[in-house]
Amino acid sequence: MKTKTMSAVLVTAMLIAGGVPSTTVRAQEGGPKEGIKVHGHWAVDVRNADGGLASHTEFENALVGGNLILAQALTQSVTLGSWSISVAGVGNPCAAELPRHFCVITDVASTNERGGPTKSWAPTLQATPNVQTGTVTLTGWIQAPAAGSITIVQTYLNSCGAQTPISDCHAGTIANSFTGTTASPGIAVIADQIIQFTVTISFS
Repeated sequence: MKTKTMSAVLVTAMLIAGGVPSTTVRAQEGGPKEGIKVHGHWAVDVRNADGGLASHTEFENALVGGNLILAQALTQSVTLGSWSISVAGVGNPCAAELPRHFCVITDVASTNERGGPTKSWAPTLQATPNVQTGTVTLTGWIQAPAAGSITIVQTYLNSCGAQTPISDCHAGTIANSFTGTTASPGIAVIADQIIQFTVTISFS
């Protein structure tokens, strides 16, 4: 995909990302009264070693810092790079990587900022845009390093200097918090279970 096309897709992603369904952006006073509703939907599947489904959880997320990277993108002051997902929780399900109590799912080309292969870093994320429906879907998975309960989930969008090619802008550069929420109740996992994430970003 050409650089311009990829940039347009990522800007579109930011425009449609992050809020709960009730979030509404209203027109200026005197204009039409209809609002733009922003949606961010998570589905989390926890699977056992044999592939059997242990649990399925769905919830909505909220915009957390996405307004800043959106402003930078619209002024062409940064290059937008790859997405990543970060999770943490009660009982430290990523405790194998103390003192960093979170797991990170990135794309395959990203550099592990922790210096090498670790159980809490998985280069399995894929971002799939749909320009017809105006949605972006993030999918990825990680094997749980330890037992615990996932309660904090976030998406990040990496950015680099304006002259940096998109192909060189991956996790390990500047990760900008984009959306996030607290899952309640938490999502229980045990060591070595597979945690699969699907995040669908859309608007109406």
